[in-house]
Amino acid sequence: MNLINYFKSLAFSVILGTLLSVSVQSAHAGVFEDFFEAVRQNKADEVARMLRNGMDANGVNEQGTPALIMAVTHKSDAVVTLLLAQRRINIDAAGPAGETAIAVAAWNNRKDWVDLFVQKGSQINRPGWTALHYAAAAGHKDLVKHLLEQSAYIDAHSPNKTTPLMMAARERQTDVVKLLLEEGADPSQVNESGLSAADYLDRHKEASLAKELRERAVEFSRKYAIPAEKKDAAK
Repeated sequence: MNLINYFKSLAFSVILGTLLSVSVQSAHAGVFEDFFEAVRQNKADEVARMLRNGMDANGVNEQGTPALIMAVTHKSDAVVTLLLAQRRINIDAAGPAGETAIAVAAWNNRKDWVDLFVQKGSQINRPGWTALHYAAAAGHKDLVKHLLEQSAYIDAHSPNKTTPLMMAARERQTDVVKLLLEEGADPSQVNESGLSAADYLDRHKEASLAKELRERAVEFSRKYAIPAEKKDAAK
């Protein structure tokens, strides 16, 4: 074989290999898309078949959303049950916004799922956005109370130090704001944007409730202030 024919053969092999690789990748992408579509449509039998064929129950879609979170988001009850039964399921895997399955369940006011996730080992008080943040933002007063009864930390900080009280105020969930105040939430806190719960209420022209929060914030700071000598000792 002369050099010209050799390079022609080599070029053909490279092109053929590239085409085969693209074909395999496309086929894999198609199966992946089918899996998440089945999750979204609550087709548990189809999801189960794909899992048996090697699909990862902890896989994420192109947006970075885990299958379990997608199932909860779309209220795919049968698929949620199926995924929770998988031995290596990462129940607290976070989505692109830092959300977890239990947080999305709280947003959807699914107390049954929240309790099931807790039974399966999900952390109510995980660092970052918590189920209480989501329940408070959505205005689910009964679920907020239930989460507090389950030892959810009332002043949990999101990554930007936003508390559930701030989330309720930001979304104008005044009943939840009042409940959290009654349960002992700290109204004196501010997030990294420099905003307090009262500031968010001002935006909604909830002047009376905002005033109450500011008064409570002064009382709270006075009651729980660290004495100067203790501050010095802690340095």
